[in-house]
Amino acid sequence: MIRLTIYGQPVSKKNSMQMARVRGRLFPVPSKSYRRWMTLAKQQVAEQIAGIDGLPIGLPVRLTILAYRHTKRKIDLSNIYAAVEDMLQKYGVLKDDAQVESHDGSRKFYGVAKEVARVEIEIKELT
Repeated sequence: MIRLTIYGQPVSKKNSMQMARVRGRLFPVPSKSYRRWMTLAKQQVAEQIAGIDGLPIGLPVRLTILAYRHTKRKIDLSNIYAAVEDMLQKYGVLKDDAQVESHDGSRKFYGVAKEVARVEIEIKELT
């Protein structure tokens, strides 16, 4: 089992998209807040996974995600799942985010102090 904590306001990947024009066509691109969160996550994940053998994980896993947001603005938990899963794949914790078989026990909490806004992630291999 691996536990990670990413401090900073959890963001949604889906609701944070912006449109950018490239050669006359519009494409969705992640927002500045999503890119900032990914940068924060990169630094924190690197520190927390240093020395852990067997990464990236290649087996099916269960993720439990606890999202603590400092605002009371409602957000879909499934959108936070997408951001967390993509981050775990991008930074070498999971081989593929399609390995996630379950999100048992995941929850979201609103109105926490800004300095303790975070995402707590528990990764457990399913055998």
